[in-house]
Amino acid sequence: MLQLRDIHVQHGDNRILSGIDLCVTKGDKIWVHGPSGSGKTTLLKVMFCAEYFQGRLLYQSRPVTPLELAHYRSQLGFVSQRIPDFDLTVGEVLRYPFHFRVNRHRPFPQSQAMELLAQLRFKPEILDRRFPGLSGGEKQRLMVLLLLLVNRPVFLLDEVTAALDPENIETVVRLLTSLPEKTVVSVSHNTDWQAYCTRSLLMQSGRLREK
Repeated sequence: MLQLRDIHVQHGDNRILSGIDLCVTKGDKIWVHGPSGSGKTTLLKVMFCAEYFQGRLLYQSRPVTPLELAHYRSQLGFVSQRIPDFDLTVGEVLRYPFHFRVNRHRPFPQSQAMELLAQLRFKPEILDRRFPGLSGGEKQRLMVLLLLLVNRPVFLLDEVTAALDPENIETVVRLLTSLPEKTVVSVSHNTDWQAYCTRSLLMQSGRLREK
């Protein structure tokens, strides 16, 4: 489904990724872990084409070229460590992506949104609260909810459970890994992912190996 072939990333004299080869098949649930600064976030950015790299990136056996980039990104849901501080209510934030051209053909899935709010331990009143006033853990859970609503085939997740307590970590991890048709690549220091993922990849000094 998604292939990285001989990927290198270098910033000046600093080599971030070295010779990365990775084949991700449909439905994979992959946990990427390793020391801070080892290149894990850069790996996700390469997958999202948000980082300059040398090598080849293929999606469904086709090279991702500038002409293919818009379509390619429309297949990805990327949640980064940096959460935008939307000056909106939570309800407005959840509807925000459905104003984008790529999603305008889809009505807002109201019933699914309410079900996911309950699954992620939110009360309906959260919809009226201002997003900037929420805690870091609440914002992370809402970004996960937003990801599920937008419903892309591939989820790229960068430390999406970092600000959560143990109970909410398990809830989020189980929810994201329970969808057989979704392909998940999760970068995390949190070891809860290991029990629910099908593959474990260790990143060390810009090199990747499967455990």
